Amino acid sequence: MASNNCLLLSQLHGVVLLGLCATTATAPPPISGENNDWVSVTGQRAEIAVLVAVYLWNLYNSETTGTVIFLHTRWKVWEMVGPDGVTTIHAAFAVLRTFTRHPHIQWFASADIFMTMTDRNLPLGPQSIPRSAFYAYPLIVLGVRPHSGN
Repeated sequence: MASNNCLLLSQLHGVVLLGLCATTATAPPPISGENNDWVSVTGQRAEIAVLVAVYLWNLYNSETTGTVIFLHTRWKVWEMVGPDGVTTIHAAFAVLRTFTRHPHIQWFASADIFMTMTDRNLPLGPQSIPRSAFYAYPLIVLGVRPHSGN
């Protein structure tokens, strides 16, 4: 029995690693009519970008999906300033997805989100990214969080 559990854990670990590699190694899709020079973002700006992405995902998707997401691990954030000075941000990160009606059901998932700051006069935040400038790929399930029994 122990060897079966180890095999399942090993298989899950392999799936998670494959998911991480597939998500982080994928280049962002080209954006029509713009220069595709993506620059890696780190530090506080990257943290803010991911927190804004999580907030907007919950704002725009929570009601229709019946779930909310919480940041688990930031993987990578890129940004590109187009010829018109408008900044597009691409954030890839891991989340914990929880069902609002069944909070004991939780999944780890990867999120891949694009946001465009349409107003150059506003700082990076939810107010600088309108609904039409926010795009989230469907979350990719990486695994189920074991129930703690509480």
